[in-house]
Amino acid sequence: MRQPPSVPRWCALSKSPRSAPAHCSFSRFVASDGFGDIYDLPAQELKDSLCEDIALMQFGFRFLRQVLFGEESIPLRKDAAEERRLRLMERKQRQEAEAAARRAMEQDEMYEDPE
Repeated sequence: MRQPPSVPRWCALSKSPRSAPAHCSFSRFVASDGFGDIYDLPAQELKDSLCEDIALMQFGFRFLRQVLFGEESIPLRKDAAEERRLRLMERKQRQEAEAAARRAMEQDEMYEDPE
């Protein structure tokens, strides 16, 4: 797993999300492990985006164009999307199994003798 560059000091020290600058949560998202697992950004471009407001804004525009319109301007890691899809599918199956077990237990309790 890659080590993300640190989030700028002003962002990390903000006391509440409401008082943080608007781009703070986006820079945290870009610095997160989840983002780094999916997108293959050069380290210098990532650092510039996290440290410079204009670079972060321009990167945000690129990111939105890719997400909303399918432009491939930010390279994806190979097999990352497939791995994520498999993880989500496994989690969904686990949640469905747990829900089915709860429903079965509730039905069993419904027909028990109230002695």
